[in-house]
Amino acid sequence: MEPAPVILPTAVIRHKREFPIIWLVPLIAALIAGWLAFHSWSERGEVVTITFKNASGIQAGKTRIKYRDIDIGLVEQVQLDLGSLDGQNGHYPIRIQGRIFPNAAAFLNDATQFWVVRPELGITGISGLTTLVEGVHIEADPGSSQQRTVDFAGLDNPPVVRQNTPGATYILTAASLGSLTYRSPVYFRGLPVGEIQRYQLTEERDAVRIHIFIKAPYHVLVREGSHFWNVSGIRMSLNADGMKAQAESLQSLLQGGITFDSPAAETAQQAPEYSAFHLYNDVEAIGERYYTKQLDYILYFDGSVRGLSEGAPVEFRGLKVGSVTQVRMEYDPSLSTIRIPVTVRIEPERISEIGTATMTPEKIFEHLIHKGLRARLQTGNLLTGQLFIELAMLPDIPLRRSNPKQPEIPTAPSSLDEITQSASALLDKLQRIPWERIGGGLEQITRKLDQRIGPLTDELTHTATAARLALDQSRTTLATTEQWLAPQAPMYQTIQDTLQEVSEAARALRALTSYLERNPNAVLFGKGRPTVEEKP
Repeated sequence: MEPAPVILPTAVIRHKREFPIIWLVPLIAALIAGWLAFHSWSERGEVVTITFKNASGIQAGKTRIKYRDIDIGLVEQVQLDLGSLDGQNGHYPIRIQGRIFPNAAAFLNDATQFWVVRPELGITGISGLTTLVEGVHIEADPGSSQQRTVDFAGLDNPPVVRQNTPGATYILTAASLGSLTYRSPVYFRGLPVGEIQRYQLTEERDAVRIHIFIKAPYHVLVREGSHFWNVSGIRMSLNADGMKAQAESLQSLLQGGITFDSPAAETAQQAPEYSAFHLYNDVEAIGERYYTKQLDYILYFDGSVRGLSEGAPVEFRGLKVGSVTQVRMEYDPSLSTIRIPVTVRIEPERISEIGTATMTPEKIFEHLIHKGLRARLQTGNLLTGQLFIELAMLPDIPLRRSNPKQPEIPTAPSSLDEITQSASALLDKLQRIPWERIGGGLEQITRKLDQRIGPLTDELTHTATAARLALDQSRTTLATTEQWLAPQAPMYQTIQDTLQEVSEAARALRALTSYLERNPNAVLFGKGRPTVEEKP
């Protein structure tokens, strides 16, 4: 018996695929690179576009975007915005593309402001000195709006105050800006408490609207009823005490300035933010009330109006009742003459009617005109020659009007005009005097006097000569008489006195003769002040 065959197991060959460990290295590297790339991409932040009119000093890849000296972004690209509508006028804005870091994502709202910080030298001091070393940078001021955006319009100038700064903004309205400018200071009792933020014309283009910011805690001093006035430059006044000059500060002298007063807290409440106030030219103008009723009249002056300008006051007995609004020239073809109409604006509310008001302001002034109200020019300042218009009751001046259809106040000559007219009339009279005929007559009289004075002088000379001969003969006789007349005798003394008198008369006659020879006119006009020294 044969043994049973042995069945051996069949080997199953399986091919095992093993992952090489070496491949883990690039896989891990790729994962790390991907994570780094994602982290780098996520850390780059978001691209924003800022448009400026001037991008001087900004460089791509170098200029930083900062907030209070902390980097929050970097400029990546600088290019012209050729598609802007402003390019039609030849002014292409500059588009700055920058990237804001993720930690500053809260800045991306439509209230955020951007501006370029450069070194500046101003009256208030030097700013931006760090840019001399690090270069210019873009400063950001985050807003609190919820509206997200990545497109911004950069500011041309840094804002006066950053957003969310404690304080309040108010609006002033003025007839003109004057010497005020951006960042001009606002004072309270000489202490700087704010600055001008911006200014622009009103919609009607007839005034200037000025935005000012008052810092906390001084903004509570702006109350209902506060007054603002301009303190720019030097204020000069001339009065009985002499000339006075006053300036608020050196900064207001150079940059302009505004100051305001504050009513008592018991009588006035704090003014809400963005309240509107009128900006007066000076503190004296605050005392003048604002009158709503105004009447326009026209005046025609015959003489020159040099020195009369717009804004000159119209006064009645020293009190202002209006002002000059226009001085112009117009041609009258009917008379072929040029005349100068002056338009004045009267504020009739300055004149109150006693008793119950029964007449309108127009009727009051028309009644005064018929009673003799006239206008005339007067000198307001002798140094500058400035004129003003005075209203006075002059019933002797006739009522004459050039245009009955237009309200007109008749005019009267001024005191200076009256003096000028009187002087002109006097000169005319003097010119009409026949000076040549008078001179010819005086010449004839002088010649006749010369003819008559000659014989008279000869006669007086002959008389003087005879007197001298008589004196000499008397002296000879006296010498002879002395021999038989004693000096102590009365006859001797009498003869001595007589001779003395005759001697004095001869000297006087000789002096008269000499004077008449030098001054023959003395016979007609008498003896005046001698022109030649007289010797006895």
